[in-house]
Amino acid sequence: MRRAIVTARPDMTLQDAASIMQNHGFNGLPVVDDRYHVVGMLGIKDIVRVPFPSGAEVFISRATPLSRIAAQLRTLRMRDVMAGQPLCVHPNDSLGVAVHLMINRGIHPIPVVDFDGRLVGIFARADVIGAVLAAGQESSGTANEEATASPAEAWYRSAAVDSLQQQERER
Repeated sequence: MRRAIVTARPDMTLQDAASIMQNHGFNGLPVVDDRYHVVGMLGIKDIVRVPFPSGAEVFISRATPLSRIAAQLRTLRMRDVMAGQPLCVHPNDSLGVAVHLMINRGIHPIPVVDFDGRLVGIFARADVIGAVLAAGQESSGTANEEATASPAEAWYRSAAVDSLQQQERER
């Protein structure tokens, strides 16, 4: 998890957000309110899809004029195209919860929020790679993290998965 977080505000233009994403090499940007609660996420696909109606089957070819996309980036705001109510994880969630969302739901990056719903970090695909590499450096005799979890940790992880499943059902 990364604690140095770059965020966007709902009233920011897509052009400003796209510039932030390009300058930092991000493929997604959390959108927060005044209290730092995550209210949405913006991904590269959201920016590229701008000229097309929401829910439309989109095929972007070499012939799609990029100027058509660029013109709308100057006028549209984050709140107009961001994915609202994004799925989030908590700092104590296992790596497995985040990997599950990335692989099975195609969600990345994943906002990390505290119990008040405030953004405290971001979990990116590079974090998964780092964890896998670190696990490979550990001795092969090391017990599985899930198997050695305390009852409180096991309960929390179970509650976190239940919470994520509830968020998915409500979407």
